[in-house]
Amino acid sequence: MQDPQYRDFQNRLQRVAEMHRSGRAFETADTSRMAALRRPRHALNLPLWRSLGVMAATVTLVKVGILVQIGAPAYAERLALAESRTPVERAAAAVMQIDPATGWVARGVSALLGRGR
Repeated sequence: MQDPQYRDFQNRLQRVAEMHRSGRAFETADTSRMAALRRPRHALNLPLWRSLGVMAATVTLVKVGILVQIGAPAYAERLALAESRTPVERAAAAVMQIDPATGWVARGVSALLGRGR
């Protein structure tokens, strides 16, 4: 005669194996940290793009603020002056160039503020 507890144990093992094959996982105190390390990191992509977008928007708004404040001719003059200096200033001048988005937003802000620059 077979032990009923042994039969229950075998049934539980069979259920666990079936669940494991179907994709379910079991975590214990020892494996919960390891499971966190094995999870795919798809969530990292969104904050990276969000951060880059915020940085690009901030740079554009700084450019717009300077452009509206000093005007397009003075802005172009300062960019030309920076392009003739050190490599770092040339790189900054390349970033600070007036792109279509900056020009469009600057025209809108100038119109709102009543400045005809």
